[in-house]
This record gives sequence, structure tokens and C-alpha cells, in this order.
Amino acid sequence: MGFNSTIDKIANGKKKTAGPIDESNISSLSIPKQTKIYIEKLKQISSNRGSKLFEYSEMHQVAK
Repeated sequence: MGFNSTIDKIANGKKKTAGPIDESNISSLSIPKQTKIYIEKLKQISSNRGSKLFEYSEMHQVAK
């Protein structure tokens, strides 16, 4: 599956955390949740390679 994240979900009026995110269906999430996942993915990549610098093309690829 790849990228695992937890996000807040509203269920029965109560907040709870969800399990892994299905990357094939991120477009169904709200814009703030999509942004949160995008930033988490960039942080993960940054941590793995030890650099916080990204080329535009890399950021674009992560966004897809």
C-alpha cells in the first residue's frame, strides 16, 4: 500500500483516528485533509533522504 497515515474522521458525532489511507481515493477527502496527507508525505520523504529541499517536479509527483 505504501504511505500510511492517520487522520481524524467523524463517526457518530465523535472524533476517532482512522487506519491507513487508501491512496487511490484521496480525492474524496476534504481539501484540508488532502493537504495534511501531502505534507506528511513530504515530511516522510524528507526524513528518509535527510534533506528538506525538493524540486518542483518532485513535489508535483507526490501530489499526484
